[in-house]
Amino acid sequence: MDDLDFRILAAIFGERLWRFTDWDPRISTRKIAARAGVAPSTVYERLSNWQASGFLQGYGVLPNPRLLGGRFVGHNVRLADPSAREAFVGAAERIEGVFSFFHHANAWVSVMTFAQSAEASWRQSEQVSRLEGGEHVEPPHVLPEIPPRGRNPDLLDWRIVKALAGWSGHSLVPVAEGLAVSERTVRRRYERMMRDRIVWFFPFLDFAKVKGVVASLIVEFDPKVGYAAVANAMRDRYRDTLRFLSGIETPAGEPYPIWQGLWCLDSVGQAESVMQEVRALPGVTSVEVSYPLRIEKARSTWLADRFEAIIRSVGQTQSVVRPPPEQVR
Repeated sequence: MDDLDFRILAAIFGERLWRFTDWDPRISTRKIAARAGVAPSTVYERLSNWQASGFLQGYGVLPNPRLLGGRFVGHNVRLADPSAREAFVGAAERIEGVFSFFHHANAWVSVMTFAQSAEASWRQSEQVSRLEGGEHVEPPHVLPEIPPRGRNPDLLDWRIVKALAGWSGHSLVPVAEGLAVSERTVRRRYERMMRDRIVWFFPFLDFAKVKGVVASLIVEFDPKVGYAAVANAMRDRYRDTLRFLSGIETPAGEPYPIWQGLWCLDSVGQAESVMQEVRALPGVTSVEVSYPLRIEKARSTWLADRFEAIIRSVGQTQSVVRPPPEQVR
């Protein structure tokens, strides 16, 4: 991945902030190009290369966790032996609520889960800590809460969300055909659900498929300094960084004093130099660097089963939803 690829990746997220709500698989190359300051044809070529090379392997779909009555949680695990990664993942997939994994080259893996309460997140953390192959498990990190807007999804909305779970990110026609409704209906509802933060997407990325070094820095700081001061200092000094989620909390709702971001660099040595520079910034207490490997979907059926349960529940309380006449071609 070179600097231009990284600029395009950051442009897709809009404000250089990695959030599920900001990745829209249908975002136009023209909009990405305007944000990245390049020609649309350049963006199209790079995105095509991402798919051809295997860097961009597809998308996962998630409903806003508020609609499920909970939050998304990350459990960072250091493996005792990186060669046991697949066995660890296979065991972790059996934990209720696991939906994806974020792997790092230096024996770290983030287990991403859905939890309905603080107690549930700690229970998941305890289950993760008991898995064979894990050497150290950090306390659970609760992802920022982003409330949905507008009306609640109806039966057809939920059926569309379920169908998008196997979507390639291109035409919505196959989704519409599978649901026996018009493409126009699916497109309008898709756009509304994205606008109202009802449905979230996250990309499956394989960083091993690209050239260069992508480094992730986790910066811990003195809580007295505050997140905003550290974030502003990092933004002013490193303008090409893609910042990870802000507002990460403990299960008890207390803010974690950490800042995390991605760098596209020339070498591991350069990553180490950046780490030393960041460590010297006012208020920073520690810095850890890791190297992303891939983001992948869990093979468990937890999410699909949840969709089915919601569809059955909504179907029992709502009449079958048919598109208004003006929406049907």
